[in-house]
Amino acid sequence: MKKSIFVIILLVLLVFIVFGQSGNLSSPIDLIVLLDTSASMSGSHKETSDYLIGPFLREFLRLGDTFHLISFSSAPKLEITRKVEGVGDIETVIGRMLLMYPLDTRTDLSGALNFAERYVSSIAGTGGRVKKVILLSDDDVPDTQNLVNESSNRLRGQGIELTYIKMPVSGGGPASERPPVTSQTAQATQQQTQAVQPPAPTQQTQTEAAQTQETQQQTQSAQTQSTQGQTQSNQPQTQTAPPQQAQQTQSASSGGFPLPLLIALILLALIILGLLIFFAIKRLHNSPNRVIAQAASPIDSGQRGQPPLEQVPSKMKPLPKDIAYDESAFTPTGGPIMLNLFVADQNTAIGRRNIHSVKPGTTLTIGGGSSDFLVFLVPVPPQLAEIHYDGRNCTLTPRKPKYFPDIGSQTVQNCIGKTVRVISDRNYELHIRIDRYEDPLLALNKILRSIQVPGRIE
Repeated sequence: MKKSIFVIILLVLLVFIVFGQSGNLSSPIDLIVLLDTSASMSGSHKETSDYLIGPFLREFLRLGDTFHLISFSSAPKLEITRKVEGVGDIETVIGRMLLMYPLDTRTDLSGALNFAERYVSSIAGTGGRVKKVILLSDDDVPDTQNLVNESSNRLRGQGIELTYIKMPVSGGGPASERPPVTSQTAQATQQQTQAVQPPAPTQQTQTEAAQTQETQQQTQSAQTQSTQGQTQSNQPQTQTAPPQQAQQTQSASSGGFPLPLLIALILLALIILGLLIFFAIKRLHNSPNRVIAQAASPIDSGQRGQPPLEQVPSKMKPLPKDIAYDESAFTPTGGPIMLNLFVADQNTAIGRRNIHSVKPGTTLTIGGGSSDFLVFLVPVPPQLAEIHYDGRNCTLTPRKPKYFPDIGSQTVQNCIGKTVRVISDRNYELHIRIDRYEDPLLALNKILRSIQVPGRIE
């Protein structure tokens, strides 16, 4: 049931995007979205999320476009750059936008606009595509409109349009000036109109109705003659009933649904579809990472076990920078250490499932299924690699080299803090990293003990 609900919402979104192109696939654009994630947006967070994954994407995004998301509060940050070529890319865009929570109390709109201008200039040579910048904010910063106007004038000098959408949006939001849906909507409306029209009575149905009417008239005449005390003046009133009964018989014998009942069934179907879409959107809000994982799962179970890649793809994301740890902040060398598996874009709110205490000489596995460190963002085989701790260093050794396009079967020495690329069976790119873990309670106690109060305390 959950899978069918998710498929319905994806198909609806894909239809809107595909049909909304109207022959504009040959002219893709770079869509740069500048999203305010400061605390002032928290009051309209749900309305903003609903608008972004609904009317906004249908109006502004088309297949072939490249989507760029920049979040800003006290400082701007590039969240994602994705070329939209199919349903999987749309899922990734939606999941990333739903992760943007308004938490920071500061808002630097001027710095965000300057960052966007520099970023647009850096991608100015990408195939000569049209660039469009969209700012979504709540006008909480003083002199917002003047800052937007100044940035818009500078971008207009480069042939780039800046659109400011004040949140929360009333109605369906501004238009994108891209070709809307025309012929497909008209055809669907015509089909729905034809569906609610009652069927025309056939010649056979009319003949049966006439025979039924004649039989009822004869019966009524016999009853009238056998009834005593009844005058001739009452007979016309008695004979007026059969035609109405014949019409009811004709409607019943025609085999078609009455028009009111048919309309009621259509309304009921629309209500059920609306509830399915509502629960699907609610599920997207609650667990976007799990939704992306299901969408990336194999369609045919027979495909499992095949090699994920025949060759390393030419266009892969650059690996994130490794993390340097202060070894003095953790357990001394030679004793057990706490390790944590980090998977980019994977939900970390799973308790201590991926946190383990490792003693010297211990080996733990990484992968799906029953692995010690679990990867559940997308389906991957169990025991892809193993982590070994000898009391001084940690090493990562691939057990299934075909899933590691960069290192193959090569062992990674001192692997803590180093990012490794993994490719799933559906060619989904993952970034995993083993980190040192420190209990938050111990870290808090260490900070409290480090505070020194000058003077004598009595």
